[in-house]
Amino acid sequence: MLFTVGPQNGYALAQSVNFTENYAGFVARGQPSAKFNFNVVAEHAGNVNYNPLPGQGPALLHQGFVQALFTLQPFRQLTADETHLLDRDHNAHTGAFVYENQVLRTKINYQFTRSMSARVIVEYDSNLANAAETTLARTKQVQTQALFTWLSHPGTAIYVGWNNDLQNLDHTICTPIRGASPGCDTTSLSCHAVLAT
Repeated sequence: MLFTVGPQNGYALAQSVNFTENYAGFVARGQPSAKFNFNVVAEHAGNVNYNPLPGQGPALLHQGFVQALFTLQPFRQLTADETHLLDRDHNAHTGAFVYENQVLRTKINYQFTRSMSARVIVEYDSNLANAAETTLARTKQVQTQALFTWLSHPGTAIYVGWNNDLQNLDHTICTPIRGASPGCDTTSLSCHAVLAT
């Protein structure tokens, strides 16, 4: 695969630079039982450091990438999905570590009845970056979500949800709950909303 980066992309380069990214990997998928299935993708490829240090241009990286998806359904009403994403990159010329991005996500869904269900998601995101190689920030974050769904009639659904991942928050989308402070509670970083469609 060939990528071209140059002054047209906002970098301090005199001319465009081509980056050739070689690729090798494998995929494994299976369903050993009716209650369990998996999908695993592993790759060794090239990548580009689009966030170089000030005064430096983009550089070619060696990338190791893994995506693992597992689904477990011990009984009909309960489904658990586990996702693991790992992206680890090193400078192709020096071998120096540049960054590692990791996502671990668990989603559990329980179907009480045909019209009522609950879902919980817990996700851990981390970005570990080498400040000597990139301007990417080091971040770690855990976020959780919960959602209760009731399909009262065909075409009508009521959702009650909670989410603590509040980025670029718009306070106008939250509906106050009687007896609670209006809208979103920014001190505990939680938002409560009741939506009907």
